[in-house]
Amino acid sequence: MNNIVPLSLHATENGVKAQWAMADDLVIAGYKQHGEHYALMGCFGPWSALSKPTPNPKTWVVEFNDKYKKERQYVFEKAIIILECLNAKEGGVAALKKQFGGPVINFDDFPIRPTRDFPQEVFEPDEDEETE
Repeated sequence: MNNIVPLSLHATENGVKAQWAMADDLVIAGYKQHGEHYALMGCFGPWSALSKPTPNPKTWVVEFNDKYKKERQYVFEKAIIILECLNAKEGGVAALKKQFGGPVINFDDFPIRPTRDFPQEVFEPDEDEETE
């Protein structure tokens, strides 16, 4: 989409943030790590607004501006691709660099997957267990 330009995709100790420029607006997708997987926490842009018909927050409603429907769909598609790269078993950062199209920053300091030392044990069945 010509009117959406990738600005940065960067990792921090609190998660990952993707940013795009869209005309005079900033579009952001945020990700948090939960256990061994990342989750998309939200995509924020000019396509939504909060309607407050009364002071009571229970009456507040998120409204979508259909003027930005194509842009919203495009950003959500890109956000899902980034999520898939973040959750890839291998090659996630290389895929992010290829797919995002803008600077991918700080993944050396905050790697996608923490280094784990798995025990190098060999499974050997108990003598009582039958093997086929």
